[in-house]
Amino acid sequence: MPVHECDVCIIGGGICSAMLARKVSELKPGLSIAVVEAGRSIFDVANRARYRQRTLDYGEHPWPDDFVEDQQGTGTISMTMAVGGLALHWGGACNRFSEEDLRLKSSYGLAVDWPLEWPELERYYCEAERRLNVSGEPSPYPGDRRSEPYPQPPIPLSYNLQVLKEWAEQSGLKFNGLPMARNLTPHDGRGSCCVFDTCGDAEKYVRPARDIRRTTRSGN
Repeated sequence: MPVHECDVCIIGGGICSAMLARKVSELKPGLSIAVVEAGRSIFDVANRARYRQRTLDYGEHPWPDDFVEDQQGTGTISMTMAVGGLALHWGGACNRFSEEDLRLKSSYGLAVDWPLEWPELERYYCEAERRLNVSGEPSPYPGDRRSEPYPQPPIPLSYNLQVLKEWAEQSGLKFNGLPMARNLTPHDGRGSCCVFDTCGDAEKYVRPARDIRRTTRSGN
């Protein structure tokens, strides 16, 4: 069995591992970092468009199969071992916990209180949102206050959500869009959102493998 020496070993190649590896490489550029993942990389982004074109030309992989071989989910797909982890099934929503969530025990007698205060956690939320390049708008609810604005303006609402917003506001309900880790413009090597259901160009932050490769290729 081959042996690899490193200063930092991160187990699992999911979204948190990718962000952690990049953060460590920024703080300590001289450290060697290894990310260990039991699964394989299942996104061949470079050839995805070519595979799709072949499907259009020759009618291969008809419904219900995906046009990319081995992409049809079977069984408990949330348990799939692959580079990216659960981020492969993530829609990009970036809801925060609230300050109230940290005090469930003292407020309602449920579970346990978190061992940290909201201001300490909130600053890390802001950093994570910058790294994910989250699109969003300020919440109308005081409990969702922020110390920094979202990195991007909100993604425009679809027609049905615009109608729902009008109905909600007519009933006196406050309505705001969901914060999403989707690019409105190209950012950090990822394209912009084209609003066509899938993210072939990684405009949504669902490509931990990209950050892992970037970290290792930078000498870490």
